[in-house]
Amino acid sequence: MKESFLYRKNTSDEGTEGILICGTFTCYTLEPPWRENRINISCIPTETYLVRLIQTNKFGIVYHLQAVEGRTGILQHSGTVAGDRSKGLISHTYGCQLFGYKRGMWNNQKAIFNSRVCIKDFIIYMNKESYVLHIEEEY
Repeated sequence: MKESFLYRKNTSDEGTEGILICGTFTCYTLEPPWRENRINISCIPTETYLVRLIQTNKFGIVYHLQAVEGRTGILQHSGTVAGDRSKGLISHTYGCQLFGYKRGMWNNQKAIFNSRVCIKDFIIYMNKESYVLHIEEEY
């Protein structure tokens, strides 16, 4: 089973930025800011997770993190921003992880881009197989 490593670089009200490395595949990640693992508004705790491919009505075929303490439905899907809605920022996620090939700004927020292509490429790279995800903080 392949292993991947998500190195979180920094967090702010605009989201938690990271880099995902799995063998020769590398991309940027964006998650909501850390809010004590609260449902729908926080990134998940640093931990090691089993990740499996599933079919969803909203996102199609995506990866789903298993056994996240206190949480369900944590996916790796496309999106651009992951800000704290309570601070008036925009978010395309309710606690899930967004993948993208480029970083930048969108509507004055930190953002990632080329997300749909990145997710598809990652699923192909992983050969649709389950994998282990190690999340580590590097603040």
